[in-house]
Amino acid sequence: MSSSGLPLEKMSLAQQQGFISRLRSPEPLESLEELAGATLRVKYTEPGWFTWQIPGPYYLEWIVPLEPGPQGRRALVSPIQERTRDAALQAARRLSLPVSEAVLPVLRRSDPQFELARLVPQPDQIVPTEMDLKIAYVFPLNKHRVWQYSTRGEWGQTTW
Repeated sequence: MSSSGLPLEKMSLAQQQGFISRLRSPEPLESLEELAGATLRVKYTEPGWFTWQIPGPYYLEWIVPLEPGPQGRRALVSPIQERTRDAALQAARRLSLPVSEAVLPVLRRSDPQFELARLVPQPDQIVPTEMDLKIAYVFPLNKHRVWQYSTRGEWGQTTW
């Protein structure tokens, strides 16, 4: 139980097999090194807290691309969940997303008007949490999809 999730290396063999079975990518797995840093993330929220609703593609809730292209790597995004709006805003502002101009083309695939300035937390981006449980399968390379499932019936996938 941590905000960083459960790394593939710490899973049992059966858990690893289940995790890898979710690797549905346009690019096949070429080596086990591609899985270094793969992580299962679970995010449980309940009413009464506040979170930063990161503007842009849904996957920014979990990861941020560091480099463009299929072999580019990603970084995990720390979750923000605080008791007050102000505490959530301060926590979001302390979180520095390592996004550079080089990955703008990646981010603009989902939103052609996307600008990096939108990733500076604003008060109107702090929203109340709702009852939800989300599970994400996060792979470290851009070429592999991020799979997200939610008890709210939402799901998503993305790759570059």
